[in-house]
Amino acid sequence: MSASPSRPDAIELYLTHLNAALLRVPRVEREDFLKEIRVHIFEKLEQQGANIPEVLAGLGQPEELAQQFLSECSLSKSARSWSPWTLMKAATRWGLTGVQGFAMFFVGVIGYAFAFAFYACAVLKPFFPRNVGFYLSSQGLSLANFPYAHGHEVGAPWFIPTMVVLGFFSVAGTSVALRAMMRKFAAARQRLT
Repeated sequence: MSASPSRPDAIELYLTHLNAALLRVPRVEREDFLKEIRVHIFEKLEQQGANIPEVLAGLGQPEELAQQFLSECSLSKSARSWSPWTLMKAATRWGLTGVQGFAMFFVGVIGYAFAFAFYACAVLKPFFPRNVGFYLSSQGLSLANFPYAHGHEVGAPWFIPTMVVLGFFSVAGTSVALRAMMRKFAAARQRLT
């Protein structure tokens, strides 16, 4: 008789620790996740006839399970965001998880670096009119020349608008690519779990 009260107590203790580890998550999402875990525990107990310590050990430590849930939440929220800052934070976090995560991080770094370079050129053109621009010389086309310009400038009046447009398309294209990669990455992780 004394063993039966301790069984639900172990489950409740596990769920209490899990709840404490998820305090950063909004209450509704946290409660839904705790309900799912509770249902999962009792389904395992009924279907497999396993004991409570085995089922809880199969879930892992509450802090680890909470971290997995937080990672999944951040990935799904980031996949809906258009903010480069939010997307890069998620890409950085997932860049440490494997090849797919690193590819996502790499796409973000390269794409946003190009956007930064385009915007920087647009800002620097008025301050360095003879050094920043499209310069055509015998060595080819260059974007900026320091300490002095090589060749002659091509498309001078359209340089700043061109850089702004290229910067915009770099940001938008990188954001679209990251969002798509995050959705695929989240779906692949969902299938694995």
